[in-house]
Amino acid sequence: MAAVLLAALLVPSVSAQFIYVGNTGEDTVSKIDINTNTEVARYSTWFTSSSPFNHVPHRSHPNTQGGPCPSRIVQDPAGNVYVLNRFFNPSHLPVLMKIAPTGGTPGVDTSNGPTNVLPINDVNNNNTIDSGEAKDVRILWAKEIGTAGPISGGGDEAAWGRALGIDATGVLWVGMFNTKRYYRVDSATGNMLPPLTGISVAPQMPYGCQVAIDGKLWSVDNGSSLAEIDTATKTLLGIHSHGGTNYSLSIFNGCGSDPIKVYVSNRPANTYLTYAPPATTFSTPVPKFDSLAVGVDHKGNILSGEWHTTGRVMKTSPTGAVLWDQTPPASSGNQINDLHGLIVDNNDDVWAVDLEKDRLIKYSGVDGHFIAAVPVGIMPYTYGNPPAPTCSDTTTGTGPSCAPVTDKDIHCDLNGGYSYTFTVTNSAGGDMSQILLTPLPGSTFTLSQELFNLPTPLHNGQSTTLSVSIGNVKPGEKICFFLSLMSDKAACCIVQVCPKLPKCGDTYYPPPPRPSPTVKKRR
Repeated sequence: MAAVLLAALLVPSVSAQFIYVGNTGEDTVSKIDINTNTEVARYSTWFTSSSPFNHVPHRSHPNTQGGPCPSRIVQDPAGNVYVLNRFFNPSHLPVLMKIAPTGGTPGVDTSNGPTNVLPINDVNNNNTIDSGEAKDVRILWAKEIGTAGPISGGGDEAAWGRALGIDATGVLWVGMFNTKRYYRVDSATGNMLPPLTGISVAPQMPYGCQVAIDGKLWSVDNGSSLAEIDTATKTLLGIHSHGGTNYSLSIFNGCGSDPIKVYVSNRPANTYLTYAPPATTFSTPVPKFDSLAVGVDHKGNILSGEWHTTGRVMKTSPTGAVLWDQTPPASSGNQINDLHGLIVDNNDDVWAVDLEKDRLIKYSGVDGHFIAAVPVGIMPYTYGNPPAPTCSDTTTGTGPSCAPVTDKDIHCDLNGGYSYTFTVTNSAGGDMSQILLTPLPGSTFTLSQELFNLPTPLHNGQSTTLSVSIGNVKPGEKICFFLSLMSDKAACCIVQVCPKLPKCGDTYYPPPPRPSPTVKKRR
């Protein structure tokens, strides 16, 4: 059962087909299909009636209006979406919400488009979303995060939840801007985890965060600091400073010999800064424009967007070489006066968040050409959709892998299946205690053993040999499964393995006996 639950968390699914953006001007979240370039659902994140905190859609800055104002979003590998409502109201804690990728009947008890937004009603009039008050069945829970009470008394009411990340164990990290601390939250239940008093990052005021594959959480403020937290030990390791002004960040999770890199959007003129731990300085390879938005694609290339004026978007290599640089023509109607986020989707295409015109502008990740303008809710405002940290390489791919796999032996069994023996090397950087094998979603074949508990830790650089039986498969059929290197049940590396199954000997049917030649009798 444990292996099944872990597989549900770790294996990429069809959820990669969707991205999400928070609409801070109306307290909703839009779900976008990246294949059809359409908004396929919109979810409420707060009460739509019967509450003194009900948020009326507006175009002015949310600070002046009060209310939830959702803007920080993360996805886990199973496709669940977590939305942090900042809550600009002096008497309320930030609210964290979980939205499932599936469930219900679209158009009946779950949204199926931008106009069918099912309500959340404050039945108890207690300004808390209780069980059953959300009419959309995909909204699994909404929890108040932090310590009750005003800031003056040590509480987090009016603390403003402005940072949200998820680590490889599925723990959510919620950063409080005004009280300068992070809380840990169980992603299954929404309950807060120890230490219940939070983890201080003072004097930093968290504005955004992501967790790297090595378990380090990186947090930016809207000043000039980058905080580093060890999510395993729950301790602040240090605060690194530079001379610019932060806004958002993105991480490239290096695999094998590739180092982890942290990219910070920079104002007023450097586009982004690069920090490669354990360095002590930041590099500024591309001094181009004032940017609030930064993203990283699967190959480690960096995307950045110009905050004001045109909505210019640029893609550079890790060395700072400009791969493409696009400014939409004024005549196109696609210029952005307030580019407030970039989302890099599963195809490495780029979505620029247009806060002023309530839309997303999609560009090709290959050459930057315009693809689509997709309307969403009022004042879209989000940093991105980073999932829990993984390295995803295939055994047939190029470049370094965090878990190289070498075939040792594949042979046919008498029962019609196969026995597969292979060697895997730990190149993920830390000790591994388990190896999990999981068929790709939709597969019909079976693996006889999926979870391997290693007798001793597999150190970085060491190899181990495993054997598994493959059943319910046709001779010569191509199969693929995910191999996950795990440390204390946390996925540190996920690779795709596709062994080539030989064609076993076909059943031999001997030809029928030839009839005896006719013998003519002598007369």
